[in-house]
Amino acid sequence: MKVFKVVIVGTGPAALMAADVVSTRAEVRVTLVEKRRSPGRKILIAGSSGLNISNGLPLTDFARAYSGSMSPAFWDELLGSFGPREWLAFVERELGREIFLGTSNRYFTR
Repeated sequence: MKVFKVVIVGTGPAALMAADVVSTRAEVRVTLVEKRRSPGRKILIAGSSGLNISNGLPLTDFARAYSGSMSPAFWDELLGSFGPREWLAFVERELGREIFLGTSNRYFTR
């Protein structure tokens, strides 16, 4: 079996998600590279710094809020496959961070 080496620079939310997804393949070896001493810092400080990791909008409203130049149908399909609910589950399950919904209708980590 051919082994693929993947290097992901940074340990922000997108990098951690990418590492999680590609590391499920047996033929892939992932290395995370981070310049700071604390990987995943943005997620780790989210609750204490006011940095939210998602919001509590219903999925259709969430898609509309982040549609940009893409069509609403594109975002509906994309977020239907991996949306806020899946992201929050990833933060809890894979990163071991407890989440909570604040009074601002945004999610934070404890």
